[in-house]
Amino acid sequence: MSTVVPTIDYYSMVSIPLRIGGRNQERLATGFFYERQGTTYLVSNWHVMSGRNTYTGRPISKNCWVPDTAHLHLHRKDKPGDFAGIVNIQLGNDPNRFDAPGWWQHPKGQEIDLAVIPIDEASIERLQYTFHYVDGPEHEPDMKIRAGMDIFILGFPLGTKIQGHYPIWKRGSIASEPEIDADGLPIFLVDSATREGMSGSPVYARTEGGYLSKSQNAYQLAGRSTTFLGVYSGRYLAPENDEKSAEQKKADDEMSAQIGRVWRRDVLDELIDNRVPGSYEFRP
Repeated sequence: MSTVVPTIDYYSMVSIPLRIGGRNQERLATGFFYERQGTTYLVSNWHVMSGRNTYTGRPISKNCWVPDTAHLHLHRKDKPGDFAGIVNIQLGNDPNRFDAPGWWQHPKGQEIDLAVIPIDEASIERLQYTFHYVDGPEHEPDMKIRAGMDIFILGFPLGTKIQGHYPIWKRGSIASEPEIDADGLPIFLVDSATREGMSGSPVYARTEGGYLSKSQNAYQLAGRSTTFLGVYSGRYLAPENDEKSAEQKKADDEMSAQIGRVWRRDVLDELIDNRVPGSYEFRP
C-alpha cells in the first residue's frame, strides 16, 4: 500500500513556535530565520526576547520574571516538514546575569520592537536540523505593495499548533499606506484579528497568476508570487491621552483588537547592519 505524502506550503515551514522560558515559566511566541550577508538570524520581537512591554517598560509577566532561554522546534535535515526536536538557545550571555542578554536590538532600543540572535548554522546542521528562510521559492521582490492588499500573518495564536508545529495562516489586509510611517515609526498597520502568541510572525503578500510591479507593469504568471513584508509585533495601541473621553478610550480599545503593527523589512535589515547588544533599558 503506497503512502501519500502531503503537500506542504514552503512558507508553512518558515514560522517556528517559540517557547520563551525563565524561572520555570514560559510564554509562547513566534519566530523565523532570516539570512543577511551570509549570516543566519533568529528573528522575533524585542518584547519577546526581553519579556518587557514596549509601551511601558514593565515586565509582561505578572511575576516579573525575565526570559533566559528560547526553545525552538526545528525541521529534520533529511526530511523537511518533520520536526526532529527542540534546540535551546540561551537569551543571556551569562545565564546567571539578566543584565547581559545574548540577543541584539536596534540602536533605538525598544522603540523598534525587533530583536535578533545570530545562529551558528554549522552547529545546527551537525544536529541534523535545517532552516527555511522567508525568501522562499516564490519570492518576488519587485511586487508593488499597496494599501488594501491581502496579507498573511503566519504564527501561533494562543500557542495553537493544530497540525503539529505548523503555523496558522491569519489573513488580513494592509490598513495604512505601507511606505508612510505610522505614528512616526517605520511600521505599517494591518487589519486582522490576531491574538497573543503571534508576536514575531513573518508577514507576506501573496498573489495568484500575476502581480503589479513597482514600475506599474503587470506580469502574468502561471503560478503565484509571495513577498516577505516585515515582522508582526502585536496589536496597535493608540497613544495615551488623559483628555480623551471614556467613549474615545473605549473606541481605541476596540480598534487595537483588530489593528496590528508590522515592522517593515528594511527596518530589520537596518537593525542587523547597525545592531547593538540587547538591553532591558526602557526609554520613555
